Formats: sequence, structure tokens, C-alpha cells
Amino acid sequence: MTQDVVFSYPDLFAVNYGCTGRGFIVNRKLFFGVIAASACSVSCMAQTFDIEGAYGLSGTDMSVLVYQPMAGPAVSYTIPSPNFVTFRGVEWDGARDRVVVLAIENNEARIATLNSVLDPASFTVIRSGLDVDASQVDVDPATGRVYWWENGQILSVESDGTGVALVEADNVSEPIMMEIDIVHDRYFILETTFDELEVGALGVPGSPQSIPLFSNNSGVSVGDVDINSVGGDLYWTEWYVNSGSGLVSRVLRANSNGLGVEVVYENDTPQTDALDVFYGIGALGDRVGVNVYGLPPGPGITRIIDLNLTTGSAVEITSEPMVNMDVVFSVSPILQQPESTLVEVGEEVLLNIASFDQNASFQWRRSGVALIDEDRVSGSQTDSLTIINAQLVDTNAYTCFVVTSTGGSEESEPAIVAVRGNGEAPCVADLTDDGVLDFFDISAFIQAFAAGCP
Repeated sequence: MTQDVVFSYPDLFAVNYGCTGRGFIVNRKLFFGVIAASACSVSCMAQTFDIEGAYGLSGTDMSVLVYQPMAGPAVSYTIPSPNFVTFRGVEWDGARDRVVVLAIENNEARIATLNSVLDPASFTVIRSGLDVDASQVDVDPATGRVYWWENGQILSVESDGTGVALVEADNVSEPIMMEIDIVHDRYFILETTFDELEVGALGVPGSPQSIPLFSNNSGVSVGDVDINSVGGDLYWTEWYVNSGSGLVSRVLRANSNGLGVEVVYENDTPQTDALDVFYGIGALGDRVGVNVYGLPPGPGITRIIDLNLTTGSAVEITSEPMVNMDVVFSVSPILQQPESTLVEVGEEVLLNIASFDQNASFQWRRSGVALIDEDRVSGSQTDSLTIINAQLVDTNAYTCFVVTSTGGSEESEPAIVAVRGNGEAPCVADLTDDGVLDFFDISAFIQAFAAGCP
């Protein structure tokens, strides 16, 4: 499908959106298309997302797990065990709103989960008995399958840690970072030398193959690697010292094979200034989060930079010192909000909502009270609410509570339904004909004005 659709939303900065997956911005929110229908229309599925912060491991011994939100103080967590050794991997599982970690405790490696705010009471071990050399962890966002490295192999189990561990690859050197690409049956790892980014095929024996680094410099180092779940592109960070200009740090992007490499962000600073080294990275659509560590002679602080590749903006926040960072993005279940409407008594009311999740459930509410299907009301638990033979008593605020198939939920913005009676003066101040001048009359006026009411 190549035909573009012109949207007429307010504050629309990019009006042409094709079913080829181009992005557009509405009300300062970035949307990225995910095609879910054979015909392209305003209902083409999309996701809205904003960066929320990052999870990482703090300290040289990596003994503390840290969450740094975009706003507010950092939250840290340490396993309360005298036999605790270290964390060796952290991954954000957005579909289940949890953090998955690999920790060395009691002379064995364990995979555990915590909730999004790192509440100690939520710490749950889902897999134990791993070798003490185990490291790294990754989660398939679709199925929740957990992956980790152990004794030259990449292993995986179900999202709750059950089942016999499946060997997905072998003869793999211990990685500093690891990303699993289930869609293309590949894995990407960063070798312990910091300068070997490699790709291998899941389920195929043999060593992974090196990916040529863009900088082509003997002193180049790679900080982190991430797979964009929207589009499947590969992102990673590199840095090296340029004798003429100082330290060069870059964010790079390639296709799922590691080919077609391009620089999407660069910071080239003189050596007399703070040397910003790019470490952790996370990407979703055209939003990229980068963990930046300032080396001496600068202030030596760690920051998170939120890159918007559509607008070219870069917003920076201060964070705790972190390594092995995983950037967290929030995704709204709601694609299209219901719109307020003005109808006459006896007409039909139709309210629509759209979610990026085709398996989402819906519940319409009137003034916070859940609706049920009855004589004049239908679709109360679908994405389209219908009220036939509208009456003055139907004038109210309507919302829809949306729950995705992975448990994410959100209530829509209120849509005002204003039902106007058939009085002799259709544009009097009491547009709802309920004998009271209130907010609903104002909303009805705005709707009538937009419709050209004389």
C-alpha cells in the first residue's frame, strides 16, 4: 500500500502519512505506523511513546540496580544478602511492566524480576541454579521468553522461568552486551574487548561474525547495542579519540543484518572539554535514549539523552552512574481518542476509539460509571459506542477504559456528548435544554460554532 492519507488533526506537523511506515506528529506526540489493515485509512494502527528513563547497574562492582526516571530522583536497589556478589545483566520487560535481572548470589546465578519502581518486596527469583559465569539477559517483547549467556551458549526459558532451557546458539564468547532478534533469528553481542560487535544465527552452531565498525579506527570502542522493536533496525554506540578534534562519540544505525550503517547522532568535543563517552542505548521508532558518561577532565557525571530523530532535538537529564543501561519507553494503548459531539434529540450518537493492540478490550463509561448494552446503547465493550434515539439525559462526559493484551491500561480523555432539544431558539445559551447553564452548554456551543451554527 503506497497511497498517502492526509490527516486534519490540530498541530499536525507532517500531514502526509503513508502505509509504508512513515512517522507523523500530532499535538507534539510522535506516532509511528504499524500496518494492521489491507486498506489504509485514518484507522491505520500506530503507537505513541515517550521516554521515561532508564534502568542500569551502578558502581564498578555492579552491586546496585538503579532506575533513573526522566523527572525526579533515582531509585536504587541492592539484594539484601551477605552472599550477594554482583548483578551481571538488566533488561526492561515493557509488556509485563517489570525489570529482569541476572544476579550472582549464594555461589550461583539467578534470574529474577522486580516491578518498575524496584520495590524490594517485588523481587522474585524465576530461575536459579545457573553457573556463576552466567551473564547478560534479554527478553523477547512479544512472548516474554528470557535469554541469557552461560558457558559459551545462549539459553532461553519461558517468561516465568519455567521449562527446559533451550540452547539457541553455542560457541559464543562471553558478551558485555547481548541483544536477541527473534524476528530474524539473530543475536548481536558486544565482546569483552569493547571493539567487537558481532552477529550470529540463533540455533546455528558456530562463532558469530564481526560487524565492521563505522569509525574504522583501531582505537574505536562500542558501548552498547539495541534492536529497534519498530522496524527491526540495529542501533549501537561507538567512540574513539580523534587526534585533531578530541573524543568522537556516535550513535549508529544499520539494518537487521548490520548493513547500511549510518550515523544518526554525533558529539565531537575538544579534548580540553568534558569527554562524553556513549555507553547504553535503547531505541523505539524514531526515539533513541543514550547513556552518556562524562570522563575527566570534565565533571564526570552520567546523563541520559533523549534523541528525537524526527525533530532533531536532544533532551538531557542527569542520572546516577550506570552501566548496562536499558532505556524505558512508555507506550500509550490508545491510538485515537474519542471526539466530543453535538446531536439533536432523536439522533444517533457514535463514539469511536482506537488502540494499537488489535486484541485490546474496551469498557465505555458515562461520568465514571460503566455502561452496559441495553435498549438504546450498544457496543459498550467495543471500540465503537452507539446510542440511538438520543435524549437530553444522555448529555454527559464519556470515557473508554482500554486494556491491552499484555495488561497495559489507560482511560481515554473525556468526550462530551451534548444533546440539544428542538426549541424555537436553537442557539440559546442553554444549548442542552436541561435548564442549567454549565460546562456542557459551553462544549455544545463550541461544537455548534465549529459546525457553522448561526
